[in-house]
Amino acid sequence: MPLGLLTFHHFYSKQKLVALRALAKKHALQGIFKRGRPGMLLITGPDEDSVGRCITAVKRMRWQRVEVRGVAPRLWLQLPGRDGELVESERVRDVVAVAREWGGGEVERWVKVCMGFGGEEEGAG
Repeated sequence: MPLGLLTFHHFYSKQKLVALRALAKKHALQGIFKRGRPGMLLITGPDEDSVGRCITAVKRMRWQRVEVRGVAPRLWLQLPGRDGELVESERVRDVVAVAREWGGGEVERWVKVCMGFGGEEEGAG
């Protein structure tokens, strides 16, 4: 189940949240997001195509700034929810904690590198 990590200048819109939840259901994705400033979305799906289609659709939405921080086709994140479910987080550190808890140290390190929290590697996975 590949991973995708996106960040947003800000994410407050209820309409965009509804659209993200619809994309998650359509592509059988799971994920965790953080609203506010900065906004953040960590998604995982059954295959690289599903994650890629979701990222493409998110980038087409109107944002002040959206960045794809990384796509990792070989990393695994198994969230406790069902496919098509997105869970909200209040803080960036909670997203990192979920990455560690449900994906292990390698996923946690990847998220941190993608976010620029340390390491010399690139987040492309």
